[in-house]
Amino acid sequence: SQLPGVGDPLTQRLSEQARLLREKVGRFGAGAANQQEGGSSIVKALRDYDESMSKGVSSAYKAAKQSAGKDVEVPMQGLAQDFAEVLDNFGDKIPSGVRNQFKKYGIEPGGDMTQRKLFTVEEADKLLKVINANQSNDPATNAALTALRNSVKKSVTSDAGADDVFAGARKLASQRFSLQDALPALESSANGRVNPDTFVDNFIVSKTAQTKQVQELARVLREGNPQALDEAKGQIGAYLQRKAFGENPAGDAKFNAAAYVKALREMGPDKLGAFFSPDEVSQLNRLGRVGAYIESIPAGRMPNTSGNWGAITSIAGKIPGIPQSAALIGALKSGVSNQMNASSALSGKIPSQMSAEEIRLLSQLLSQGSLASGAAAATPLR
Repeated sequence: SQLPGVGDPLTQRLSEQARLLREKVGRFGAGAANQQEGGSSIVKALRDYDESMSKGVSSAYKAAKQSAGKDVEVPMQGLAQDFAEVLDNFGDKIPSGVRNQFKKYGIEPGGDMTQRKLFTVEEADKLLKVINANQSNDPATNAALTALRNSVKKSVTSDAGADDVFAGARKLASQRFSLQDALPALESSANGRVNPDTFVDNFIVSKTAQTKQVQELARVLREGNPQALDEAKGQIGAYLQRKAFGENPAGDAKFNAAAYVKALREMGPDKLGAFFSPDEVSQLNRLGRVGAYIESIPAGRMPNTSGNWGAITSIAGKIPGIPQSAALIGALKSGVSNQMNASSALSGKIPSQMSAEEIRLLSQLLSQGSLASGAAAATPLR
């Protein structure tokens, strides 16, 4: 039980502070979709961005084709050599569908080497899509496909000399492929090899997500789809909210300062700064400090959580002149920090109705620091 009325203002104040903390942290995740939907919208934005770059490359090649009056054949000598090497290294780990595509362009060691199709930039893009579609769970197969994918990209971006009217288009293609290499989230999204459910965890908030890649991801979203950028910010906010309060369906969980601050530290200021303004980053960190302060117990204090107020007031009622009210705190709070003070306060005339056991119990209860720490906790937070 608890002394009636004592602690109510403190409880109300702490409850209000906790509510405000939940509200302020929650603002950063307000409006965020669930993880699957949020990840899907970001993946789609990245896929659209890559598709836009791809169309830009195609348009440049078409313009160059009209200027030259003919199509351009992508150099295949290096590609053929690379394919033979990959075939030697990985053998039947190269999927048959991919081998058949190379065969159409006359690249098939041991075959008739008859080229049935002109290998153009458009054909190279189709070949890349076939390679991407054959990704599997087998590491050796994926390693072979990665080598072939890089070889196809290299053949498209190869410099054909100063007289190459397709130089501008090749440059655009090179920029697209370079961005894919620098931003795995982009290439994975464009190739359909990413799981939207875990996208945010893997590519944004994870401590294994490289800072430069996260910054580049934010730049691409900001440039290509500001709404997707807002969704990414909301997903980060929701992630921090879960770290701070857990799933918290009832909306009344206590602030877990350690988990929240750890999540901020693992993301780091540069990752956070890629999505949030300096003021927002500062506020996120400040909320961690405030939350830790609200939920902490002052050093050297032990709050009364044992439910012993009933015992204290019951025994104190047997002391003449000591009412069962807050006056008990005022009378004793300066002298109950340890056993000596408590015993000293009771060393005067002892009323006959108090037994020796009751004297010992009251001394023990008061020595726990309940009253002193309660008085300290009542001080408003600044």
